Amino acid sequence: MRAGRTAWRPLPAIVACGLLCTVTAIGQSLPGDETFSATPDHPAVAYATTPSYDAVVRLALELDSGTRRLDFEPGHGYLRSVLRALDITESSQVATFSKTSLQSPAISPANPRAIYFNDTTAVGAPSGGFIELASQDARQGLAFYILEQRAVERPRFVRPASCLGCHLSHATLNVPGALVRSVAAGPGGLSLPYIWNGTTSHRTPHAERWAGWYVTGRSSLVAHLGNTVWRPADADRQAIVDILRETTKELPPSFLGAVL
Repeated sequence: MRAGRTAWRPLPAIVACGLLCTVTAIGQSLPGDETFSATPDHPAVAYATTPSYDAVVRLALELDSGTRRLDFEPGHGYLRSVLRALDITESSQVATFSKTSLQSPAISPANPRAIYFNDTTAVGAPSGGFIELASQDARQGLAFYILEQRAVERPRFVRPASCLGCHLSHATLNVPGALVRSVAAGPGGLSLPYIWNGTTSHRTPHAERWAGWYVTGRSSLVAHLGNTVWRPADADRQAIVDILRETTKELPPSFLGAVL
């Protein structure tokens, strides 16, 4: 943890799975590969030259004008205040424990990255890290921001270009966007893409979803890849799929409570 940061915990909530898992898009292709694909410089996008007016920009303007303030709380930093300001409910929480993020050093099965979202904006953060934000602009698509977890007089949202290292790829149709990944994670959350690595769409079978994610609730007879920490030796991809088609993966409530 960097100097000046406070250690904080993801907010308690029921976690499911799915949203954005930031890792370069490789592996299985997405349906619709033949649809619109351009570049961020396309006149319809103009990502680098057109000002964004997404929900995070509007919040930043309110902070600059003094009409709104963000409260820094022990344990959670600015997280609760940011969620309230962006009209995102705590119960939207999902959690991923794979190191497929700009904040990979802070992420592990014992310290997952919690993600909260509404229809336009997602907010993610692991304990001990900073706050990540992705917000939909009507013209540019997704814009990405960072908010440091330090108590200051006027918090600032920073828009780093480094986010596009993962969020600008074939899987996002070559314009900035979101993607959901299913990537096997080993001890400590280390990504093991040679065991399992896929981009999830609505057509992805459940047996291939949610590797590296926590999944709660009863999945009945529906198998999936969630809640599993793989060993590096588990490299037979087809064998894994065959086994999961016959089994279920449910996270014990007691373990969930210990993690979150």
